[in-house]
Amino acid sequence: MELRTNLFMVFLCALSLTSVAQYGNEWISYSQSYYKIQIAENKIFQLNYSTLQSAGIPVDQIDPRSFQIFHNGNQEYIWVEGQSDSKFDPDDFILFYGEKNDGKLDTELFRDPSEQGHTFSSLYTDSSAYFLTWGKTNN
Repeated sequence: MELRTNLFMVFLCALSLTSVAQYGNEWISYSQSYYKIQIAENKIFQLNYSTLQSAGIPVDQIDPRSFQIFHNGNQEYIWVEGQSDSKFDPDDFILFYGEKNDGKLDTELFRDPSEQGHTFSSLYTDSSAYFLTWGKTNN
């Protein structure tokens, strides 16, 4: 378990080095369902079986290897505990690192980007949206 935790932390460090880019809706697959996750702080989040089930996600029918999380048009790194048996069981969960909204996307609101005081917090909201999706279900 400690090795998995260390590997997950390496992924998180690599994730924090990515840059913010403009994005459109080309990442959306309209044949898939999405579950919106609002994030208002920087931390590791856990989505467990009961949380997903209570949100109406058919967890009993999903191959957990098909889970994906998107943020700002980019697929994020996730850890799915218990995916090796191709079933999402009550003890299984998804881990991912989420970051609250900052002011980087607000830069587009200014004619001159230097007029923006800083990019540490957004003028609009501190929440950012992450989207959980999954592929074909097991039948």
